[in-house]
Amino acid sequence: MQINSIKDILENSVQDLFEWYRQIYRPVPKASEVVLCNNDIGDRLSEYINYYTYFDSMHTMLEAMVKEMRIEKGNETLCKKVMVKRDVIEHFAKEMKASYDALSRICTIKIEGNKELHMLREQ
Repeated sequence: MQINSIKDILENSVQDLFEWYRQIYRPVPKASEVVLCNNDIGDRLSEYINYYTYFDSMHTMLEAMVKEMRIEKGNETLCKKVMVKRDVIEHFAKEMKASYDALSRICTIKIEGNKELHMLREQ
C-alpha cells in the first residue's frame, strides 16, 4: 500500500494507515549500533526529516479541512472521521520528529566523545 495524498489518507482506514506506517518506519538504532562514518545514519536522518515534513504538511491540510467543515456546518460524521485521520497523521509526524531528534542527539554525543578522546591523546 502507498499513501501519497490527502485522498489516500481519507480513503484508507485508520488500521490501514497504521499498517502502512509500520512498513515504512525504521526504529532509531541503539547508540552502540551507530557508526558515524556510515552513510546509513545520514540516510536515516534524511528519511526521518523528510517523512516528518510530509506528515506535518498532511496534518496541516487535514486541519484546514476540519476548520472548513466546521465553518460550513457540513457532514458532522465526515468531519469527525477527518479529525481522527488528522490526529493519526499528527502522531506519525511527532514520532518521526522524535526519531530524528534522538538519532541526531546520539550522533552529537558520539562526536563530542570522539573530540574528547582526541584531545586526551594529544596531551
